[in-house]
Parts: sequence; C-alpha cells; structure tokens
Amino acid sequence: MHATIRILFAPHAPLVKTRTWRTLVNGHTGPLLFLVGIACCLLLFRAAYVPLAYNSDTSQYIETARLFSGDTTATPHGNRLLKPLAPLAMVLLTPYTGDLTVALALLSALGYLLLVPIVYAFLYTLLHQRNEAFIGTLLYLGSYPLLFYGLDLYTETGAWLFHLIGLLYAARYFLVEASYRSVALSSLATTLGFLWKEYTVLSGLALVLCILLTRIPTRTKLAHLAVSALIALPVLIGWQLYVYATYGYTYLDWFLTGHGEPDATSQYSPFYVLKSLFALMLLGWGLIALGLARWHTFTRDERTVIAICGITSCGFLSWGYVSSRLYFVLAPVLALFAGRGSTLLPRWARYACLLLVLAVALAWLIVSTRPEVRAWLSAL
Repeated sequence: MHATIRILFAPHAPLVKTRTWRTLVNGHTGPLLFLVGIACCLLLFRAAYVPLAYNSDTSQYIETARLFSGDTTATPHGNRLLKPLAPLAMVLLTPYTGDLTVALALLSALGYLLLVPIVYAFLYTLLHQRNEAFIGTLLYLGSYPLLFYGLDLYTETGAWLFHLIGLLYAARYFLVEASYRSVALSSLATTLGFLWKEYTVLSGLALVLCILLTRIPTRTKLAHLAVSALIALPVLIGWQLYVYATYGYTYLDWFLTGHGEPDATSQYSPFYVLKSLFALMLLGWGLIALGLARWHTFTRDERTVIAICGITSCGFLSWGYVSSRLYFVLAPVLALFAGRGSTLLPRWARYACLLLVLAVALAWLIVSTRPEVRAWLSAL
C-alpha cells in the first residue's frame, strides 16, 4: 500500500517512448484526478461569480451555427465561416442543450476540462517532474485569460486545446520519437484547430521547425514534411476555396479588416502589449522569472523545443488586436517556466506562493467585471 502511494505521488516518473495515452499517463493518475477536481471547482467558481457576457463574437457564432443548421434567414459572417468547426459543434450540441448559446457555453466548459491532461502531458514531456508539471498546470488552469475569456461565450478553449495537442506531439517528435505517428497527430490537431480558430497555425509552424531541426536524415525530414502537408493542406485549402467561391471572403480580407480597425492602431503600443502580457499570469510572473533563471537545467534538446514553442507562439504579435485572450497561446511556455521556477522555493513557500497567485487571479477575475473597473481599464 505504501509503495503504491509513493508511486502515485513521487516527483519523478520515467518518460518512455510510448504509443498510447495509457502508458503516457501511467503513474500520473493521482495528480491528474486532483487537477480535474480543481478545474471543476474553478469552473463552478467562474459560473457562480462571473456572469457570461453576450458579445459581438457570440452573435456571429450563433448566426453561423444557424446557417449551418439550415436557417436561410441567418446572416453569413465570412470571418466565422473560415473557421467552421466551433459553430458545427454548437449545432451538434443543440439537441441536448435546446439553445445555441447554452451549447456555446457548454463547448467552452468541455474544452476547459479537456485541457487538463493535455497541459499536464505537454509540461511533463519537457519538465520530467510531476511536482513541476502539476504546479505549471494549475497556474495555467487558474490564469485570468483562461477563466475570463476561455469560459465565456467564445470558442477559445477549443482552439487552445488543439494548439496544445499540436505542440505536445511536436515536442514528442523532437524529444521522444521522430515518427510518422507524431507528425500525423500534430498535423491533424493543427488542421482541426485551424478550422476552429486561426492561431492554431502556430503549432503547425512549431512542428515544421521541430522536423527541420531534428537530427535525422534529410530524406526522412522531407518525407515527414510531405506527410504533414498531405494531412493539412488539402483540407485547409479546400475549405478556404469553398468559402471564397460561395461567400467571396478570404483570410486576406480578415487580416486587412483586423489591421484596419481603430483599436488595432491605437492600442498597438508597448504599454498595451506589456499590459496584456502581464495579464497572462499576473503574479505568476515571479515564478516565471525564477524558471528563466534555471534555463541551464534543461538539456540542449529541451531548450531547442522550448525556444521553438516560444518563438512560434509569439506569432500573436502579428494579430490585429492587443488582448490577453489572443496572447494566451504563449501561456503553455510560461507555465513551463513557472513550474521549473517553483522548485527553487522551499516546499511550504512553493505552495503558499501558488495559493497567492491563484487567489489574486480569482480576485481580479471578479473585480475586473465591474463596470467602473472595465471603464478604467479602457481609459488606460
């Protein structure tokens, strides 16, 4: 019995070359179940204290879902038609929810819960320590943008889920096994994610860089790149051509529209960028700084993967708006450094710091929804 408990909660577990999720999470049942329980509590906290906000994005998702369900009176929105999977998922859930808005809220909640094992697996692949992966995952799940935007009437959690799956298998490709399977799974996640939300393309860029920098024969690299292209390009190009032929809308229109909005120019300054970056982890940046100080503890290959994930995730800077919601694709890398940095603290200080970071994030989650605070933030 004591041996079983030690196995479940020991800080280390071997990273094995595995082909199944069962063996990937073997020995991690305790931390994962605990994280799922905390995620459920955070989900209930959010539902109890922060009301859902019906915004312009919400109405466009609902109109697109109505269009897909056969409602000829629905208004087409080209920017949403380019990313059809979330509205289609809403249509599939509506028979069980009875309402498209409820379906969208349920979709966000399901995506949030599914993020738990994916975030943990990604962090553990690079950290190799359960305590570090656990703390990093908890900071990710309790972060302000995820709780505020991810669990609101947006489609962000699904996009972040696909993005992380793509990063996970790109990392495993480089660190564990440069196989066709890892290429296929990462490419499939990127393809589905791109049809969910455009910034999932960043995980595809990470996979391409991992393939190019892996120490394998050039011929094998080209074969892996070809497999990735065959999985992604026919679907993505085919759907874009359909939208253009049917509705006359392309990603170029979306890009130019976004960069032509007043907010895209008035808010694109160092102050607003830094403010949105700070909002990603709030006080958790202290742990991130400690993790950056321990950069030398990662192996050369791990540093390469982290750099790839970090650099590609910074593609958010090319987006037309400044928001912690858009910048959140960087959060997995930040959570990784926070997990590593936490080990510099004594055990009691580590968990006291963790509780403080989460408490501040939850407090800000409530305070930031007050009208006067939102007006003050908008005036900054």
